[in-house]
Amino acid sequence: MTKNKLLLLLALLMTAATGAWAEDIVISPASGANISTALATATDGKTVGNITINLAQNGAYTVSSAMEVPAGLTINGNGATINAESLTEGIGMFLGTGKDSPTRADIQISDLTIKSLGKSLYYSNGKKNYGDFIMNNCLVEVTSSVILFNYTKGSAVVNLTLTNSTFYAPTATTTQFYSSQAGQKLTEIIIDATQKFSFQNCTLYNMAKNKNFFSHRQNSQKWLSYEAKNSIFVNCGKSGEVVKGMNGGSAANDNPTWSIDGNLFNYDGADTSANETTGDTSEGEGVQNSVAGVVTFKDPSNGDFSGIITKSDNSTVDLTLGDPRWTAAAEPATFTVSLKDGVKDADKWTVKVGEGEAQALPIGGLKGDGSETVTLQYTGRLKVKSVKATSDAKPAPAGPPSWKLTLSSPAKDLYITANGGLIAQQTLDVASTEFTVEMPELTSQTVNIVATDGSGNCWYCTQENMSFAIGQTYQSSPTMNAVGTSSSAAVYKMTAAGPIPAGKTAVLSGVTFSSTISCSGDATIILMGNNTLNGGLQASPSGNTMTITGTGSLNARGSDYNPGIGAVDNNCGNIIICGGTITAQPDASDVEAAGIGSGEEGTCGNITICGGTVTATGGVNSAGIGSSYSACGTVTITDGATKVTATKGYGAGNSIGKGKGASCGTVTIDGVVNATTSSTFEHFNSDVSGNTWTLTHK
Repeated sequence: MTKNKLLLLLALLMTAATGAWAEDIVISPASGANISTALATATDGKTVGNITINLAQNGAYTVSSAMEVPAGLTINGNGATINAESLTEGIGMFLGTGKDSPTRADIQISDLTIKSLGKSLYYSNGKKNYGDFIMNNCLVEVTSSVILFNYTKGSAVVNLTLTNSTFYAPTATTTQFYSSQAGQKLTEIIIDATQKFSFQNCTLYNMAKNKNFFSHRQNSQKWLSYEAKNSIFVNCGKSGEVVKGMNGGSAANDNPTWSIDGNLFNYDGADTSANETTGDTSEGEGVQNSVAGVVTFKDPSNGDFSGIITKSDNSTVDLTLGDPRWTAAAEPATFTVSLKDGVKDADKWTVKVGEGEAQALPIGGLKGDGSETVTLQYTGRLKVKSVKATSDAKPAPAGPPSWKLTLSSPAKDLYITANGGLIAQQTLDVASTEFTVEMPELTSQTVNIVATDGSGNCWYCTQENMSFAIGQTYQSSPTMNAVGTSSSAAVYKMTAAGPIPAGKTAVLSGVTFSSTISCSGDATIILMGNNTLNGGLQASPSGNTMTITGTGSLNARGSDYNPGIGAVDNNCGNIIICGGTITAQPDASDVEAAGIGSGEEGTCGNITICGGTVTATGGVNSAGIGSSYSACGTVTITDGATKVTATKGYGAGNSIGKGKGASCGTVTIDGVVNATTSSTFEHFNSDVSGNTWTLTHK
């Protein structure tokens, strides 16, 4: 026995002897608990061994401080969510703190969502800590540039295995995804070890952008193994160098083992798969079967990675790779073979699948994909003239229409309006010329396409006789023109307060008006930059709808006893807010008018908030959003809203809904009908402080 092996054996024996005194910890905190506190209580005064955390089915949890893990850790998430935004101190959510002798520290996390993680998920500073790190069916949102898996001070991972999971950052991280730069070579802990890194069916977005994807203590070694299969890497590592970056960015050679197969690589809206290489000339160890095309995710900043892939010929296909929770391929359908009712000698028929044994009918679980041969056999005495096969399978329901638009100039925001109403919109993280927008069904409509780039530029075009049918994808390359200031155009920038003609789309771009803007009929207002209306915003007349959207802000203050937005001078129709940052209030706290809604005399229609951030303050006897002394229709707040803050005035009964005097229709928040401040919402945290009710999207 060599000296190194003898020392290792003695160290392991010491570890086993020491471990006999350690106590394994199992906790099952109730939903709503702080896991840091629960674990600290369970381990207080104990020598801790392996830790198991069982979370409640679909529970909601928080963490407030780093948790020490001296050995192994198992988290059975059961669909729960951990909000880590309160984890502001320290360097990691879990800290590996093993002893000086080799300590096996296997980490297994399954069926868990972690939101707002601003620290390393696992930071191991235990000397000679080693073990597997396995995650399955997890989603991790990273909110600052951290090394997610960080092995330091002599520790090492054995197998980093990530399957069926999503790792993303709303703002791209600029540090490595994994690092052992300050760690230990695994072969110095386990002789003849293989260190394997595996991604299978994973979606990764904005991770380690423009950095080497991994950082190794020593790369390009024979004991290293890299695997990536059926996964999506968007804005990860350096452009065209995700695979190379797994090896620390070094020009790979034939030493590591590679299995890179069936992945999609994009960077800043471009397909970079052709540039990905292992550098290994061995047969079967290059980058193989990459999926060509550019993926468009539905809402990546908010963690929705459903989407489509656009091919080089502009055709589109559904996602069938990456984290299965986002793919269009549902559980494959199976089929059953049976005899039609009334067939004579039905009990004399058998069926055989492939070379299997004959079975009685009916038989189910058949794939129906051409891979199975089904043989029917009749053993009765009647003569069989013919056999006819029919199917009662129904086609899958078609999805909504989609419109793929290729613009001549890059844009970040796209809005589609028709007859003054907003019918579709999309916002991208990075400016692009390519948009794929989900559309409603339309027949021979004239629509306006409006695009903005986030820097004050705005373009539009009008498309006539447009029709969109269920399940169809349409492609256009419209000629876009700069938005002008003439209100005779379908889309225009406002340069002075006044009426918005019926059916028009008006753009407010960094303006301040001292008098009222009014809508003459159905109208859409797009916000760019910071805008101030000191005369209020009169919504469309009764029976019509005003829609506010955009990425800019609007501060609307009413005048002459009127609300900031709504029935400013006259009765108004419906109000829809689905974007922007909106602040609305009457001109003084002693004015009997809502922030958004009705005033002392003018009534208001239905109010819907389906997006954006809204702050509304009511005057005396008035709700922040809803009615004052005049009636208001229904108030609906959907889970598309980011944050809604409503403050009632003195004497008012509700922050949202009915003020003191007149009626207000049903208040529905996040699907909860007749919602009150004591209601519980699936997608909002509700907080009441004095006269203010705040709804913040979880």
